[in-house]
Amino acid sequence: MRPGFLVLPLVTLLGCLVPTGFGTGTGSSRDSGTTDGVVEPRPVPVPTTVDGMLSFLAKGSYASYPTTSAVTRPQGPHGVAGVRAYYHPSLLASLDDQAVEHPAGAGAVLELYSADGTTRFGWAASVKVDPTSDGGFGWLWLEAVEAPDGPKLVEGGDGLSLCINCHASGDDYVIGVKP
Repeated sequence: MRPGFLVLPLVTLLGCLVPTGFGTGTGSSRDSGTTDGVVEPRPVPVPTTVDGMLSFLAKGSYASYPTTSAVTRPQGPHGVAGVRAYYHPSLLASLDDQAVEHPAGAGAVLELYSADGTTRFGWAASVKVDPTSDGGFGWLWLEAVEAPDGPKLVEGGDGLSLCINCHASGDDYVIGVKP
């Protein structure tokens, strides 16, 4: 193995070599994926297409994101009894920084729960696809329901007016409770 590289068992996440800066005295935690010599896996990116998002939901690829610890009452039309929110780390960092605009790639997934509060029946998801929000058209919005063969699309696409109208009150179109 070449010095300065560490093979990570991240086949499901990255499947690649990640530079760490070990033994070289070079590299920083910002560009190497390390903090104090500990390799931190990079989060799975939020897909920026409807088909990619449906696959992402079917695989549960968002499950490693920071999440609200319990199902909570929805603040909007999503879910009957509750939702559980998963936030991509770049979105959480942007919210913490009180950024006026979130970065492209920032996104969130809501798991939607039925009246019993334990049965997931679908998802609502969003991801910023452009550097600027452009009145909500810079976001991909999606809602899907559980189906035997995977998530079934209810609505999805860039700039959906129903989503924009509700989310316009949020911080760069993001509303909800942070984990």
